Amino acid sequence: MPNPTINDVRQFLTRKGVKVQGFDRPKELDSATATVSVWLPMRLKNPLNVSEHWRVRSKRAKMQRTTAFYRLAGIAKPTPPVVVTITRMYSGRCQPMDDDGLSAACKNLRDGVADSYNSDDSKKSGLRFVCQQERAADNLVHIVIEPEHQ
Repeated sequence: MPNPTINDVRQFLTRKGVKVQGFDRPKELDSATATVSVWLPMRLKNPLNVSEHWRVRSKRAKMQRTTAFYRLAGIAKPTPPVVVTITRMYSGRCQPMDDDGLSAACKNLRDGVADSYNSDDSKKSGLRFVCQQERAADNLVHIVIEPEHQ
């Protein structure tokens, strides 16, 4: 399966009922005060507690990473150093994850955000990641990128 294009991701997000904005030309941002906020319609699973075939896990990881990348690709983002907050919104019978499970579930999203900065997710890249979770009406992921105040 080829990598999805921006139009593929736009159609996917529209079908899921997410407002699609920011895929067009990037707007100029004041990197000192700008904050970027995006919503992704997906359910995060704890890969440390899931027993599944490697191909299923790989497909989910690729989908999460490419969706985060393409959702942030057309948006002007603040320059590093930044704080990236990934919030897992869970609903229904889902339970809150423990700390290591939450960070493992957010790993592919971290890689997608780092890819959108043409960087890796190491400490030297200037990207600091914070993972949170809260109960909501639907399974979503909220990514907020804001400048780090020192």
